Amino acid sequence: PPRWRGVGYAALPCRDRACGGRGLPSHSMAQPGYAKQWGASGRDDLGVIASLGANAVRLYHAFGLNASAGHARFLDRAAELGLGAVLGVHSDLAISVDECPDFDCFETWKVATLRGIRAGLAVVNESWHPAVDMVVLLNEPDYFELAPRCSPKGAWCRLKPLLSALDGFLAAEREAGVAPGRVRLSVTWSFAHRTSIDRRGGGPRIFCFQE
Repeated sequence: PPRWRGVGYAALPCRDRACGGRGLPSHSMAQPGYAKQWGASGRDDLGVIASLGANAVRLYHAFGLNASAGHARFLDRAAELGLGAVLGVHSDLAISVDECPDFDCFETWKVATLRGIRAGLAVVNESWHPAVDMVVLLNEPDYFELAPRCSPKGAWCRLKPLLSALDGFLAAEREAGVAPGRVRLSVTWSFAHRTSIDRRGGGPRIFCFQE
């Protein structure tokens, strides 16, 4: 596959830090309510990203924030510009008190994926939207070990949600009739120092590849 030159896109419509303390708007950047930012008829952020030489754009919260519809417009614009979309699942769900009981994220990720598919991330001919290149199932799950619910502390707090989230995603594809295989799946890790669950790999990035 071609080498990615990507830009992470999380441009919330705030003029100051934390929106001046008035509360943050939704992080679901692909929703049509933000089209004046990323769309060709507005500020055209996606056009700017492409003009800088990027060929991919990453969204951190494409799944999991209960967006109801309209995601296809963002993906259509990305496809026009030759930008592949790297779509993330809202990873804070894994440490929410109402989700992922005992870090079992199967049901939570299945529901989030099905809602994303219905919001336009997949098209009607039983496949993912052609702009979708990759889904990031979890963002930096190594930090889940710092959550109060991680007891006893250990690598299981990052691996159990990862594996169950993968199962949930695949189950959602199957239930929705979306063909698997073209869209790649991944997880992103931090630069934290950890030791792999089998104790054979340690240090930033090394532990996660070992696992």
